[in-house]
Amino acid sequence: MISLSFILRSLAACICVLFVSCGEGVTPLMKAAKEGSTAQIDTLLQEKAAVDEQSKYGWTALMFACWQGHDDAVETLLEAGADPNISSSTVPSSFETVAGHPPSTALQEAIRNKHTGIAKTLIKAGAKLDPASVARAGGLGDLDFLRYLKSQGADFNTPSENAFAASALCAAASAGHSSAVRWLLANGASPNLVAASSTALIEAIRSDQPAIVRLLIQHGADVNLAPGHMGESPLYIAATKYTHERNYENNLSIIRELLRSGADPQQKKGYSQETPLETLAIQKANTEKGLQEADNETYRSRLQQSLEHQNTIIRLLKQQR
Repeated sequence: MISLSFILRSLAACICVLFVSCGEGVTPLMKAAKEGSTAQIDTLLQEKAAVDEQSKYGWTALMFACWQGHDDAVETLLEAGADPNISSSTVPSSFETVAGHPPSTALQEAIRNKHTGIAKTLIKAGAKLDPASVARAGGLGDLDFLRYLKSQGADFNTPSENAFAASALCAAASAGHSSAVRWLLANGASPNLVAASSTALIEAIRSDQPAIVRLLIQHGADVNLAPGHMGESPLYIAATKYTHERNYENNLSIIRELLRSGADPQQKKGYSQETPLETLAIQKANTEKGLQEADNETYRSRLQQSLEHQNTIIRLLKQQR
């Protein structure tokens, strides 16, 4: 009679083969780390498994353990000499484990997944406070963790190359963490730092965060700074971006705040040389056309709300010309 333990071991082996066969190159040690199995990690290390072996796209067992938040597995791997500063490459979307993932490190994975205790363990073990890790920390809104990073020498004014967490201030502004934005500004974060072709003000605008927009402007954010090759000003973005109907009031509050603070409604987008009003005229024409052609009442209602919102923005901009 086949035992249950034999069946489970066989199933685990099949899963491991699946990971390897799909071309990702996940080793038994990586799989054990991902599952948090310290007993299996110990066994594999005793059998001389390479602690820093990397998958096809650069992931290590330590990165898998940090991703999943397995404290004991992380400590076991570090005690075995795992390097916390290995970087991965981009993982394509078709893979089984970390599909569609940007380049990363163990520290970035710990912070991205809110495992701040593991992040502290990694830093104590020598993990470097790279710009992407510091930027991701801003997005957590955890003031105690930000204070810890500062005590460890974190630089809040070095841009990250990750567009989803361009800087600590950008990430905090995008996530709507007012207290973290306020703390970062009080601790030297520049409100006009350009990171990944963006600024904290632009991130707050894109996320419809009027209170944070106001806070950044009060601390010196430049309302006419248009970074990146597109050359879109904060006002251009606020006036022309897609906004869900639940955020129309927030969007209008932001536009009013920008205009009160000296945003130039005539400033042209660098790429197309259009003013916000010129782009809005095109968008309004498309909305009107959609309204005429719509045969669904719910869709028509949404288009009508959108048209009214566009008209309100146009009136606000014209008042400032």
